[in-house]
Amino acid sequence: MPGSQTRYALDLDDVIAFPDVGHVPIIPASVKNETWYFLVEIISDESIFRPSGNYWMVAFYTDNPAQDVEKLKIKVGTVLALRNAIPKPFLDGNVGFRIEDPSVVEVVPANFSKLREVNAILHCSRCPRCGTRYCSPEHQKGDWSLNKWNLIDWN
Repeated sequence: MPGSQTRYALDLDDVIAFPDVGHVPIIPASVKNETWYFLVEIISDESIFRPSGNYWMVAFYTDNPAQDVEKLKIKVGTVLALRNAIPKPFLDGNVGFRIEDPSVVEVVPANFSKLREVNAILHCSRCPRCGTRYCSPEHQKGDWSLNKWNLIDWN
């Protein structure tokens, strides 16, 4: 279901919209008028040795990679949004993102735990009269003694 100004539709647990590394679709190199982002969280700094396991690398192949990483303030725990990034195999057999232009990298000001917390809040239903968010009928019933005062027209 598409989102709107009154309904939040994206869900971080939706494996179609936010696939994990094992389910990333093959993306065409160029799709007209479409932009996509890969969200990746930096879990370790392996500047010398390549990681092994079910992880993808983000490797900066720029004129000054250390300066670009420092300028973007990338560290372990940082979430990056990579615009129109295409996963590529490296010579050692690992798959990841080769960043040649640092302008395609945006730093998300929250880690995945915080993003999931916000995602859960945004999926709560709203009281149609006052806009208070409720994540369950029990939550709404428990708050009724306070919320009913917000529904009175005091004019």
